[in-house]
This record gives sequence, structure tokens and C-alpha cells, in this order.
Amino acid sequence: MKKILSVLFFIFFIAIISKGEFIEYDEGTLDNQVLRMFPDKISISFSDDIILNYSKENLSDKMIYFFALSIPIKECEGRSFCLKIEGNDSEKIIWKYDLSSTSMGGSIGRKIPVGEILSFQMNLNDFIDIANVGQTNLIFYPKVEIQCLELKNENSNAGNAKHLGFYEIEPFRLFINMEGQLVNLNIEVNPDKWNLNWFHMAQDKGVFTVWIKEMPEGYSVNDIKQDTILMNGVLKPTDVKIVGAEGKERMEIKFSKREGISYIGYIESGSKKKINISGQFTDEKWFIGEAEIEITGKQEHNRYQKQKHNK
Repeated sequence: MKKILSVLFFIFFIAIISKGEFIEYDEGTLDNQVLRMFPDKISISFSDDIILNYSKENLSDKMIYFFALSIPIKECEGRSFCLKIEGNDSEKIIWKYDLSSTSMGGSIGRKIPVGEILSFQMNLNDFIDIANVGQTNLIFYPKVEIQCLELKNENSNAGNAKHLGFYEIEPFRLFINMEGQLVNLNIEVNPDKWNLNWFHMAQDKGVFTVWIKEMPEGYSVNDIKQDTILMNGVLKPTDVKIVGAEGKERMEIKFSKREGISYIGYIESGSKKKINISGQFTDEKWFIGEAEIEITGKQEHNRYQKQKHNK
């Protein structure tokens, strides 16, 4: 097994494409990349699977192949996908396989049609063991090598992966073994019906609002550290403010519609999803609130590929 892993780590996979088809890669700089990674749920016990959603958008006007490195390691050296983890007890995380400290890497090229999003999942339990981690929150910092397809010549039906650079994905937060320690809040989401055409909005156009109105005994919305608020453990608000008269204050949190619908995983019209809002109080305790939203709109506006996941 060790020999097989070593070979996989050091081989660049060859992408085989349809005979006669010529693929160009138009996203030639790291600035044009849009990659996302976020957990299915943010409160995890040591016995749970840690499922991460991983997606890549094709912003070009041609079909592309995305080389998604799928074996995380601790440090980015050579060609790799590294997953730096910080927080109390992070040193107690055990990496399960050889060469997890540093390695070269490779992957199969996945096809993404124009304007669509490739979405697949990874079970982080395949790579790390959190059995020795106590009650804590951890911050994950993904950094991925970006490769593009370089054909041998215009008439070729095969090519090699070409290194483009490293892309730092937004960090995400997980609560480990903290189920009894998290303060539960009631949240309201407006609108609670999310239309698939949100995918086609500009990132800075259109917002949805999360309201925090009712607070647990002993707390007010003024006790929330606004810079700790995240949706689904990763997405930051575009605006946070407290409104209402003294004693009746409520918190209004706004998020980008386009980014919000892109951070809930694979969806189809008519499906339902739960989103969560989490953060920290001034007394250092953490809170979480959940709400259900419904996906509406025409399926042709859905940017996710029909193939749901490659696990």
C-alpha cells in the first residue's frame, strides 16, 4: 500500500479527452480562480464523518479540465493540496497515511462545461483522526495547487497537467466535541426561498438577511462579536448592524445572495437545505443558529453540474 501511495503522489495523471476535441484553458491567472471548500455541518463529534464540499467554477468561454488534487497534506511543498489546521488541540490531530507532512501530488482532470460549477465531496476522516481532540474549535486553511491542461499539439487527444500556481481557499471553522457547549440561537432568514438565478448575480449585487431577534437569558445582541459571525462556518457577512430601540434591539446580518447559494452544496430546484449562523459572545462562549431554506427557480439556471459528487 505504501508503494502504491508513493507512486500516486509522484505521478502526473494524463488527461484523455475526446478525439479531435481541442481544449484551451482561458483562466490563465490565479486571480480568475473561484474555488470553495466548506463543511456539510460545523458541529462535529469525534465519531462523525467530516464531509467537506469542494467546488470549482468555470468562468471561461470554453470547456476546461480542472485538476483537483484530492489528497490533503500538512505542508505545501512541491505540488499538493495542503490543509493547515489551527486551534487548541490541533496538535493532537493524527494524520493517517504516510508522507502526510510533505509530498508531490497528482489528480485526474475533471471536465467543467462553460459557466458551470463542478461540485464534489471529501470525507476528511479518510485522512485525519480527531479522536484525541478535546472540546475546541478548529480553523482549516486550505491551499490548493492549480493545474491546467496543456495539449501536446492541436491535433492531439491527450495532454499533461501544467502547474499554474497555488490558490488559497477561504478558511472555514469547525466546532469539535462542543455540542453541549454551544449556545443555541433562533434565527430568521429573509427570504427563505432562494432562487437558482442568484448564481447569475454579480457578487456585490443582491443580499439576503439573517435576523437575530430572540436572545437566550443573560444575553443581548450587543454581546455578539460581529467579526466572528460566519454562515456555514465560512462565509462572512457583507454588513452587520443592530437596529431597534433600547431593550428591543435585534441584529440584522446581510450576506451576498450569489455567495450564499454557492456555499450550501449541490442543490436542485424544489430541494431544501439548512443553513447555520455561528459566532462568539464577549464572554468567549460560542453560539449557533439554524434555519431551513427552500430552493426555487428554473433548473436551467442551476450552475451545478448534473453529476452531483465525486467522492
